[in-house]
Formats: sequence, structure tokens, C-alpha cells
Amino acid sequence: MRGNKSFGLRLLSWIHSMLIFEGVFVLSAGILHMKGERLVLFLAQGLVLAVPLVLTDVLVKRCKSLVLFCLLGAVLVWVMGLVSGNGLVRWITVFICLFRCYVRLKQGEIRKRMRELPGEPGVSEAAAWLDVPDLLDEPKLLHGLLFVFIYLGLISLNRIDLMEVSFALLDAELCISLCYRYLRKLSEFTEKNRYVANLPVKAMRRTGMGIMGTGMILLFVCMLPAVIYQEEPLTKVRFDLSQMEEGGGGETYEDNIEPDYMMEELMRIKASAKETPAWMEAASKLVCVLMLVWVSYLAVKIVFSMVQRAAAAFSDEWEDEVVFLGKGGEEAGSGQKRTLKKERFFSADRKIRKLYKRTVRRKAAGNILGSETPLELEDKAGFYGAGGSQKSIDLLAAHKLYEKARYGKEECTKEDVKQYVHIFSNFDR
Repeated sequence: MRGNKSFGLRLLSWIHSMLIFEGVFVLSAGILHMKGERLVLFLAQGLVLAVPLVLTDVLVKRCKSLVLFCLLGAVLVWVMGLVSGNGLVRWITVFICLFRCYVRLKQGEIRKRMRELPGEPGVSEAAAWLDVPDLLDEPKLLHGLLFVFIYLGLISLNRIDLMEVSFALLDAELCISLCYRYLRKLSEFTEKNRYVANLPVKAMRRTGMGIMGTGMILLFVCMLPAVIYQEEPLTKVRFDLSQMEEGGGGETYEDNIEPDYMMEELMRIKASAKETPAWMEAASKLVCVLMLVWVSYLAVKIVFSMVQRAAAAFSDEWEDEVVFLGKGGEEAGSGQKRTLKKERFFSADRKIRKLYKRTVRRKAAGNILGSETPLELEDKAGFYGAGGSQKSIDLLAAHKLYEKARYGKEECTKEDVKQYVHIFSNFDR
């Protein structure tokens, strides 16, 4: 999912995803041996997946909260399962929601990397986006292998009636992939060179669409014989497992009647061994319990850290942290002790900074460029033109509290948070 796409490209992506899910339904129908009206109704239920596919694509671009997206995704899964009454529809909807969420998280990580390295031109954006999975967002010819596997699976199941459907899905996927690739490259070319030598963008797009239409007609003509004859060489392949013979008769082993002296010795040692003292067993159990508690604590801490990073990546609102450099503009060596304070997730500093950003964004007139100082942001938000001198004094105190939370080495206290909230509650009145 690279950058903003036109509606035509997004529509091709949706059709591509629908073809993949319909192929899954075809293979499932072959496994369940469905025929007749039941088969037609089962395949028609796959078309319902267009609803979660489009909704999640729109929702993941609009929603900034990971928790809200997960809640809406859970509601969507429940509604799809209730409306369709099909377990496969419910599980594919779960897959769609998880895939969209994972792509958004990967994009947030890449944007964070690009902001950390502003000197590199976008951290070579074309290469960076390769880390993002594109199964549902960018049709590729390589995705046709999925339909090839479905086709081979139906052959092994001897479902000749469904092989024609899978072959039609494969043809449609190839056409969609070629059209998407062509339109994507044409759009990138026109956007890159539209200001070079007065390039006629509209005329080039019309010409490109004409070339694509001619190619589609030629492709249809090449596929027409297979549609007319409806004969595939692989349909004659049969897998008859009943004709396979068991190789090489099994050998007969005689029981070893000789006594096992080693086992007898081990049993004798076990019988003569002393019992473990009760205090030692209790100490061992206590150590095991303590180790279990410690491992559980580490696991919870790791999960909490992962959820925190995932929420920040999903919302694309990373904290405004500053990397302090040493003398000469170089980073401090690894042997030097870090003097920066370690901020907790529910710390007072974090609460003050979040309240500050929320107030500024709500009150600011115009766009925030991201390069403004705190005073410039406060001027845009109209802090110091809000009224009497007492408000100005209070807002100046709030500014100092933000600087303490943002740049100071000492941590803010709960009283600072209460004072900050009181100042801005009066400011909103």
C-alpha cells in the first residue's frame, strides 16, 4: 500500500481481494463435496465479503486509535457472522481485520524510521514500502500462484466441475494484475513528468487507456480457445491410492529373552536411595513459584510494551522526544551513562504533554507544520489573547509546566498535573 491511490486503483485492489476469497470458497466447496443449489448458494455467500473488505480499507485510513479499530473490527466480525450464518465468512473477516491492522502498524514503523533519519531522502521510500505486505492492496502476477494451488487441489479432489471456475478466477486475476500494474506505472509516470516540457497529462492518460483496452482484447482472444473447448490435459490425471502396495514385507523380530542387568541395577539403586527431606522439597517448590511469578511479570511487561508501541504506530502520533547529542554533534558513547529520564506510560510528564498537544490541536488556527516552537504553537492557539492578566499568568505557568515535562530532567508530580488541568479547564470557559 504505497501512498495515496486513485479510486480506480483501489477498485482493482478490491476486485483482486474478492477473487482470492472466492477461490478459497471454491476450494472449500470441493473439500466439502458440495453440488447443485447448495454449491451455488455457498459460492454466492463469498460475495458478501466485499462489505468488510471495503469498510476496513476505509476505516483503517480514517481511524487513529488502535483500540477503536479493534472494537469496530470485532463488531464487524459479529455482524458478518450473524448476517451470513457462515463460519468461513466470519473467519475471513477476522483475517481481513488483522491484515489491515498489521499493515497499518508496519506503515507507522516505517514513518517513524523516516522521521528519525530526515537526512536520507525519505529513507528511499520505494525500498522502505517493500516491508509492508501487499496481498490485499497491490495485485501482482505472483499472486496467481494462489489460484494455481487451488486448481491443483481441485484436481486431487477430482472436482472437474469446479476446475473451470478456478481457471476463470485465475484468468480474471491475471487480467486485474496486468491492468493494475499498467495503470500504476502510468500514474507514476504522469505525476513525475507532468511539469516537464508541458507534458499533456490528459492526452497521455487517454492514450494509455486505449493501449490497455487493445491489450485486454488481445488477451481475451488468446484465452478464447480454452473457453470454447473446455478441455484441460490435467483433468485426465488420477490419484488412485488403493493400487499402491506396501513395500518390502515387515521383518520379524524375536523377543530378547536375556535378562537386562542394567535395568536391574537401576532399580536396586532406586530402592536403596534416601528420601528427599521435606524442607528441600518445600524450598524447591518455593523457588519454582518465584521463578513462575518472575517469568509471568516479564511476559506481562513485554506484552504491555508491545501493545504500547502498536498503539503508537497505529495512530501515527509518536511522542515528541528529542535525541540529545554530545559535544561536536556526535552521539554519546555507549560507555557513558545516560542522563535522560526514563518516562513511564502513565507518568505525569506524559499526561501533561498529551493534554498540551490535545489543547493546541483543538484551539490552533490553521495547519500545524511540525516545526513550530511551543510559543509559536501557543500563539496560533490564541493562549495569550484569551482575556485578562490572570489568564495570561496561568497560561504562562502552564507553558513552564510543559517545558518541565518536555525538556526538564526532573519529573513532574501529580500536583503539577492537577494544576495543569485546572488552568485549561478555566481557559475553555
